[in-house]
Amino acid sequence: MMAFHDLRELLDEELGLEPSADARRLQHRILASDAAVAVPRVPEAPRVPEAPRVPEVLGARCSA
Repeated sequence: MMAFHDLRELLDEELGLEPSADARRLQHRILASDAAVAVPRVPEAPRVPEAPRVPEVLGARCSA
């Protein structure tokens, strides 16, 4: 939101431009935490279980 504020201020000071009524309404809705404009949450990916560890047998070595 600070980036929007900074850009809005810069455009107003340098070019005399104001955001449209739609942009101002959207900003107010965001600041009011309006759920209708919230980004939907992405479900977490299912966790893949780790492969079971093969127990080491004393004295045995695996050769590749």
